[in-house]
Amino acid sequence: MLDSVNDQSIPFNILRPPTQKQRSMRPSSQETTITPLPVQVLPSQIRPLAYRIFSKKHGLNLKASGLDVLAECIGRKFGVEWRSRSEHFLDQVGRRWKDQDKGAFVEGELLKLVIKDVEMRSASFTGSLSRSLCESPALEEENIADNYIPLEFCHIWDAFAQPRWSYNRSRKHFERASTSTIFANARHTVHALNNRYHILHHRLLRNEKFQPPSLHSVEASNWHSITPIKNLLGRYGNSFLILGMLVKGADGNWFAEDPSATIELILDDAICDGAYYVEGFILLFEGVYTSGEKLLVSKLSHPPTESREKSREAYGYLDFMNISGIGSTPDGRFDKIIEQKMISLEQRNYDTRMVFLGGEIHLDDGKVLEALSRVLTVLEQEPPLAIVLCGSFISYPFHMQANGISSVYKGNRDYWCQSIGVQVC
Repeated sequence: MLDSVNDQSIPFNILRPPTQKQRSMRPSSQETTITPLPVQVLPSQIRPLAYRIFSKKHGLNLKASGLDVLAECIGRKFGVEWRSRSEHFLDQVGRRWKDQDKGAFVEGELLKLVIKDVEMRSASFTGSLSRSLCESPALEEENIADNYIPLEFCHIWDAFAQPRWSYNRSRKHFERASTSTIFANARHTVHALNNRYHILHHRLLRNEKFQPPSLHSVEASNWHSITPIKNLLGRYGNSFLILGMLVKGADGNWFAEDPSATIELILDDAICDGAYYVEGFILLFEGVYTSGEKLLVSKLSHPPTESREKSREAYGYLDFMNISGIGSTPDGRFDKIIEQKMISLEQRNYDTRMVFLGGEIHLDDGKVLEALSRVLTVLEQEPPLAIVLCGSFISYPFHMQANGISSVYKGNRDYWCQSIGVQVC
């Protein structure tokens, strides 16, 4: 996420016009594109096709204004062949509408924005990549290099544009939540802790050291089994390995908590793995269950990590940021083939970069503004793809000024942007 409450990003083409090198990276015009002759398509003509895709397939209600926009766009985009060529485009528009959670009723003004988004995302780079899959490696490499425009892949995705995902512990998979809001009620706090536990638990079970061997062998005793806390009841004197959240009780004692129960911990003789431990961490506790219904911990540690590639594979390469379009399949997953080509292209174009300027950039401090101006003067010589500023952007906490804090915050930003010639939208 490049833009949030404490982040600001500036694409390089705002700072200064593209250099000759950047112009040379734009697509060449050697490939001839045949533009169909626009025709007038009446809303009544496109209604059956639009109803079948939007209503039956995507469960959307197409209003009259939306139908008018579709008729005008289809006639302009596909010409006389709109009946045979527009179905896939309408399906893309319907998917994009649902991805952006714009509601069940498709209206004209919002539909124009979605159509524009679909057209931008399906143009240039993605199309060239798809075509190159059927060509020879030499032509494929040349096509990708000719159609590489770095700015097309720099998305500023703020916190409010991100979709909300819920974890289905039965299916061990993430699902798109129907609604999202920043004003969540109290029960979502409990759900968040439960989901966090189950995500870690299922990730732990994917680790080979926590999977029982298929056949009896010498390694049969080397695997670990997680026991729910409620299953410890009455099994005094036995050793167990539990996964739980470290919490501190009102009496100052430490407890481990999982979705089934809570147990008090005796940590006097516990051996740690050298990491940090604070309240709220979900940890592995190994020890003996005593007759006082406590766990005498002999060892505690963090759960083993999992590589990013294995996690992505486990969740089906989901596009969690909902960027969709470039490098993604229609069902919201990353296309592995296109992704590998994009990674290869990024490695060859090593001069494409982003610059992150460290934290606590106080825009109300004159010395900071002067230092920023010097840094940007240097960066102008070889403009990066984006410059990311990290907050906090004021030198005092918010609570020290009860009124007008947002106006002060915005005023500092506007003043700085004006001083360097950046237009703020």
